Amino acid sequence: MHTPSVGIIKSNATRHLDLEYLQCREAKTNSSYLVVGGIIIALFIFLFSIGVICNNYAVFAHHVIDQVPVTSRPMGLSLTDDSKLLYVSNMGKPIVSIINTTTDKVTGKINSSTAGGVMTVDAIPQKVYVAPFEAGVLEVYDSHTKGLIKTIPLPGAEIAFPQPLGDRFLGSVTLLSGGWALDYDHNNQMLYVANYNKDQIVIIDTRTDKIVGTIPVPAHPINVKVDP
Repeated sequence: MHTPSVGIIKSNATRHLDLEYLQCREAKTNSSYLVVGGIIIALFIFLFSIGVICNNYAVFAHHVIDQVPVTSRPMGLSLTDDSKLLYVSNMGKPIVSIINTTTDKVTGKINSSTAGGVMTVDAIPQKVYVAPFEAGVLEVYDSHTKGLIKTIPLPGAEIAFPQPLGDRFLGSVTLLSGGWALDYDHNNQMLYVANYNKDQIVIIDTRTDKIVGTIPVPAHPINVKVDP
């Protein structure tokens, strides 16, 4: 007697479908890797190019194009409003060199009335201010005639050293200091002077060349800059 049964037939179709699916998935994964790798390479090339361009620009921007000889070791610089003249104080010499920025040549000088030393300079319309550090004063010069207009004594410029107790050979000594840095405010026409040993900023009205105020600061200011 024949017993009914259900026959199970193994087919290779399912195996083929699974294999095709795995191959397709692998192809997509490889394609994704290729796309991501291409993006990374392109980004690297872009950043490298930017770095080269910036580096070349930086080298060019800091390249020395000329040198202008002056009297001595240049210390302070001040450019006129029209950028046509550059005033340079010379350390160790009582001279301010005047450079024409168009020709890069020294076209004049201002002779300080004090001995040479550490000097700084600031040029404003019609005037040039010179601060010889070891003079205790601020000198005002006419920018056209180069002549001295006025001398402004700085407060606290004298430093007295008393005679050492019991010393018969060394006497008392008085030294002079002065302004270490200058900066001019075009808005209020005031000149600000860093008064080194007095621990203050001296304010000078350039219309009258008189001291109109002081600003106490920490010990020994060596620089001053006005934010316009």
